[in-house]
Amino acid sequence: MNEAKKRLIHYCLVIIAVCSCSAFNDISDIENTRLVNEVEPNWYANSEQRFQLVQDNLSPALHFFFDPPPSINIKNQTLTYVVETPSGSDNKFKIDLRSGQHYLDHEYCSEPDIYEKFDSKIKSPPFSIGIVPRVYDQLGSPQRILVFGNEKQIRKQFQSHFFEARIIGGFIEQTCDEGACLRQGEWQARLVLVGVDKTDKSYRKIESIDDLKKKVDWKYVDAFLKNGFGNNKLGDKFYPSHRVGAFIGAKDSLNFFKDNTVFFTKKKIVQMRKSCHKLYDVIWNTTGEDSEIESKLRKAKDLKELATLNQTLRKNKDVVFNKRFIKVYRQYYKSFSTCQQFVYPANLNENPERFRFFTYYTAINLLNELGYSFNCNSQIWSKNPYLDTGKKYIPVSKEFFRCSPAALDRAFLRLPSFLEALKNGERASYRFVDYDNSPSGTHNKIYSLVPVTNKLYQCRAGTESRVYKEVFPKDLKWKRREIRSLSDSEVIF
Repeated sequence: MNEAKKRLIHYCLVIIAVCSCSAFNDISDIENTRLVNEVEPNWYANSEQRFQLVQDNLSPALHFFFDPPPSINIKNQTLTYVVETPSGSDNKFKIDLRSGQHYLDHEYCSEPDIYEKFDSKIKSPPFSIGIVPRVYDQLGSPQRILVFGNEKQIRKQFQSHFFEARIIGGFIEQTCDEGACLRQGEWQARLVLVGVDKTDKSYRKIESIDDLKKKVDWKYVDAFLKNGFGNNKLGDKFYPSHRVGAFIGAKDSLNFFKDNTVFFTKKKIVQMRKSCHKLYDVIWNTTGEDSEIESKLRKAKDLKELATLNQTLRKNKDVVFNKRFIKVYRQYYKSFSTCQQFVYPANLNENPERFRFFTYYTAINLLNELGYSFNCNSQIWSKNPYLDTGKKYIPVSKEFFRCSPAALDRAFLRLPSFLEALKNGERASYRFVDYDNSPSGTHNKIYSLVPVTNKLYQCRAGTESRVYKEVFPKDLKWKRREIRSLSDSEVIF
């Protein structure tokens, strides 16, 4: 079983019902599509203030995965969708699930067909790239849908509205995570839906993929499907990262969709949010601030007081930050891994220190999921490979093993430079987005860590970074937790 499938199953089995997923056929609470399709900010509006993402006027932001009503009608072959990237856009946008916001991922550029079958250059998508609200696919990602039609309205409203599509078919998309993927088993597969926007009258007679092929430039569509999501680079050579399987009809696509996806019902996303909020509070209350004795140590005025406090610490070493953090990290790793995907942990406007702490805590968790670990002896981040058994060389139960307070501080302090090094090495990484305020950006307030893909484009390999200056802002520095007096007095924990 590949890691993506394990991750999807884990979303539904995690401790404390953090991910209270539901089979798709549990659709009793799906709302009907409204006449006015503007998204309403219910997700954050119904969250406690310390967990909200707010706009500049301090009103709750929209969440484009949980807020749009997921109206899915299998019989009529229609569903609601939200758009990540509009058809014809010069820029690729994505939706960050944690914040629920659109952000600029990269700028498209003209590139050749990696399969060398399409003579012209490939650039902008000939369809709108969207996702189905509250639905996860077979690889543990939001269900993707490609929609033709209604281009002008979508370009104007994709950051504020949801839309309705009529499904005309689908296909199995195969993806290669990295390298050449010479063996079939190295490719991962998922269903991608294909639809036409329900409001576009010029597509009202389009009932199937075959009908669509007669209306659009299908050669370009096919070329974009195989090149428009980036390719893998190994050494100086590029290799395909996307393959397109046979197209299937609307009925078969929707039946497969119904039976092989995870749907988040309204009742259960509320339960998930509540569980994650409780988890965040536990982590913050346990590790976010100094313990009482640490606070006293920082304020100690003379050697006698310091010696007394150190003697107390020798009897109870678990109150020091590194001990508390390691215990909490190991205990809640699986639950936090799920929560960080969907639920915002802290409101910067209400508590900047809590926000800073969870930003770094999340970054460490994400690096662990990417397959990296911090070595407390050499005090560097390095690869944590998977064994033939499917388990990591260093299990979570041993993560940060024997890390002193100073070493753990360095794990946090060296996060930004390591993320930068991964990006520069054309490897999957993450970057922190505060305002998406590049010239082509959405100008949304994000304040979240978003993926940096290892997928590159042949027209500008290695220059993905031109849409942003840095992976981590310099004003979001880790606040050291080591107490210098402990080091000075040679107290070892």
